[in-house]
Amino acid sequence: MGLSCSFFMRFASLVLLFASLGTGAQVTPEALYGRGRQYADLSVQSFDKLLQTAPESGYVLALLGEVKSHEHQYTAAIYAYTEATKRMPRLRGVQTGLAEIYQALHKPEEASAASEAEAQLGQPDCTAERLYCDYSSGRFEQVVAAASKKAGPEGLYWLVRAYNQLSLQTFAQLGELPDSAQLHQVKAQILRDEEQYRESAEEWRKVLAFVPDDRNAQHELATALYLSHDFKATLPELQQFLKKEPNSANLNFFVGDSLLETEGIEQAVPYLETALKLDSKLIPAHASLGLCYARLGEQKQAIPHLQAALALDKDGSLHYQLARAYQATGQSALAKVMMEKYQQLRKPAAATAPVP
Repeated sequence: MGLSCSFFMRFASLVLLFASLGTGAQVTPEALYGRGRQYADLSVQSFDKLLQTAPESGYVLALLGEVKSHEHQYTAAIYAYTEATKRMPRLRGVQTGLAEIYQALHKPEEASAASEAEAQLGQPDCTAERLYCDYSSGRFEQVVAAASKKAGPEGLYWLVRAYNQLSLQTFAQLGELPDSAQLHQVKAQILRDEEQYRESAEEWRKVLAFVPDDRNAQHELATALYLSHDFKATLPELQQFLKKEPNSANLNFFVGDSLLETEGIEQAVPYLETALKLDSKLIPAHASLGLCYARLGEQKQAIPHLQAALALDKDGSLHYQLARAYQATGQSALAKVMMEKYQQLRKPAAATAPVP
C-alpha cells in the first residue's frame, strides 16, 4: 500500500519549513512548536496507515509495547512486546524493550534473558538494515528520507518512530530558548494539548507576568483553570476574571458551572442564564442550567435546556434527567423514550469505565 498524495503534500510543507528555519532567521517558540506539531501529526498519520496496512503485524505490536512502556503500563507492554517477538522474531529492539521493563519491575533474571535474546540477533548488517542503523544512531532525518520511499509496513513503522523522535527533539529545543511570553505561551499550548490543564494554567500565569493586560492570555488562563476541574479552588479566580469582563459568555458559564459542581445551585442559575443571553448557542451552558433547574425541582424550565444539550450526553446522565423531567410534567411517553436512550448510553459508558 503506497503513501497517499496528502502525505507527500504534508511532507513537502515540512521541507519548506526546514528551509525557512535554515535561512538564518531567528528560531521562535512558535516556529519550533509548529515544526514539532507537524512531526507529531506525521507520526500519527504514519501509524494510522500502518494500522490500515498491517493491523495484526509485529510492527504494530512493537509500537504498542513502546507506548505502554512509556506510560508505565507494564503488563500491557509485556504482552504487546511478547506477541511482537512471536510474529517477528528478528525485529530489533523489542527484546531490549522487554529487558528495560523487567529492570523497572526489579526482575533481573527476566531482564537478563531478554537482553540475551536481543544479543543473539547479532550485529546488524547496516547495508541490509539501513533504517535500523540510522535510527539507532539518531539520524532520524535520514530514516524519514529512506522510509518514505518504501511502500509497505516496514517503511511506515520506521516513519512512526523517526517522526516521533524528531517531534521530541524539536519540543526539547524550547527549553534552550530565552525566557519570554511567547515561550510560555507555546509551553501552555503543549500542556493543553496533553490535557495537563493545571500545568497549562501555570504557564499562562507566566505569560501574564510578562504581559499583564493581555486579554487573550487572561481568557486562556481562565479556560485552563476551568478545565482543570478543581472547581472549588479555581472559582474565586474565575469570579475575579468575570468582574473585569462581565459580558463574557464563557466566563459566566465557567463561574456558573463551577458553582453547580460545588453545590451552589441557586447561585449558579443567574450566571448560566446570563451566559445564554450573551450566547444562546453555548450548549454546555444549556446542560448546566437544565441540571440546575432539575435539581431545584423546576422541571418544566429544565426541559428545553436539557433538550438543547442532548448532543453532549456521553454517559446518559442528561437523558436520565430529561426522562425524570418529562415524567414529573406528565409526559410519560417521552419519559419512556428518554429512559430507553439512557439505558443504551449507559451500557458502553459502563463498559469503558476504569476499574476502581
